[in-house]
Amino acid sequence: MQRGLRPKLDSVNEEQEVVFAGDSLLERVENELKHEGIVPFDNSDIMNEYLRLPADLTEVESKELGKYFNTFTKQKMYCRTLLGRTSALLRELTEELDEIKDKVYSELPTKMSVTEKKLKLRSHERYGEKASRLLEKVALLEEKRNMLEDYLENLIDGIFNISREISRRESDWNDDIRENSINNKRRNR
Repeated sequence: MQRGLRPKLDSVNEEQEVVFAGDSLLERVENELKHEGIVPFDNSDIMNEYLRLPADLTEVESKELGKYFNTFTKQKMYCRTLLGRTSALLRELTEELDEIKDKVYSELPTKMSVTEKKLKLRSHERYGEKASRLLEKVALLEEKRNMLEDYLENLIDGIFNISREISRRESDWNDDIRENSINNKRRNR
């Protein structure tokens, strides 16, 4: 029995190689995972109205509370999927940018600081335009990743808040049952 994600090298046939092929790193990774039975989460059936917590969660009916919990959890799962995709795209762009840096930096004096070399990257006559586009895309994806990480933390805080309210209600319900049981015993004496 084989464990893990890596197939045995002698068992990879041409059909599997086609599945793992793709234009981008992200496509290749997702194709490979799909072939192994892993389908990324989406939020196609999300209930958007339940992604905003009310001012007072204690006033929400239990059924509605469950909808908030479910929606926040689904959105958390989707957010992690987006983080993974963003990381794959960022890695691919970084590798492309590193190739350009290697070419440009090799033409510059070795005594020049890395910061100075980075500044020359955008103005290089042959690679400057492409490097500028890549640097902009990298900056955009890094900020997207930062915002997704913050959003994920917010979802986790929201789930904690909802979960705490569910636990409080369960505790109150158990206290009511206990009190009713004690009162029944007193009446039956």
